[in-house]
Amino acid sequence: MMTESEWDNITEGKMRRVICFDLWGTLVMSLVQRTYEDYLADYWPRELIQKTVRDLLMTDAWIRSPLRQHDGQGILRPDHLRTAAMLLTRLRSIQSPEKTVFLNDHNWNVFDRTTTEFAELLLETVRLWKRENELVKWIPMAREVVEALKAADEKLVLVTNTTDFGIGEVDRVLRLREIFPHTWASCAYPFAKPDRRVWRFIMEHSPDADQYWMIGNDPITDIAVPAAMGWKTILVNHPEGVPISEVPRIIKESK
Repeated sequence: MMTESEWDNITEGKMRRVICFDLWGTLVMSLVQRTYEDYLADYWPRELIQKTVRDLLMTDAWIRSPLRQHDGQGILRPDHLRTAAMLLTRLRSIQSPEKTVFLNDHNWNVFDRTTTEFAELLLETVRLWKRENELVKWIPMAREVVEALKAADEKLVLVTNTTDFGIGEVDRVLRLREIFPHTWASCAYPFAKPDRRVWRFIMEHSPDADQYWMIGNDPITDIAVPAAMGWKTILVNHPEGVPISEVPRIIKESK
């Protein structure tokens, strides 16, 4: 994670643009056929899974609150297993799973961790989640685009909603920090995209930039809010967007 001084130096140099990229779906993709979200969608509504992951695991909520409230263990820096247990416990506290009820007769607010059904659900979630992060690759032309912008001395920032272990695993596989010396990862902050505080934070730590750009593949999570704040935006890898290969040309031609 970046220190305050590193953020303050983000716009040093002759270029005064700050160009932010989303990660998943914009720059990288997973080769898995079935994700942990697909699997859990058999038990809970997909929207609930996405919101719970974003609010609990993709912010610093798991650091600020005692983890025993989530998984009964209280261990910081959870791995895939601990994180999956936190997610399942939180989902169950919100809504009973649709397929079956993995509950303890004496405590109707927590999973019964002694059941075979719970163990199978947990371990399969972990297996799929790990593979999703491990089998990651660059989207065609994405690496070439960011390397070209970096070679042109543009200031690049990776802005991603991510779990703590997720960004670490993707960085290990793809060596993201070699390209992005500046990374805003939601798991270190009390908010995540599309909260406007994400882009306000970047602006506050790079006040001398002439232009701020946001490139992403999700019109709501990545594009709508910064566009409303006056940022220049590019929607990529989307039916209503442009190929990511067009990004350097669009930035160059922008006034």
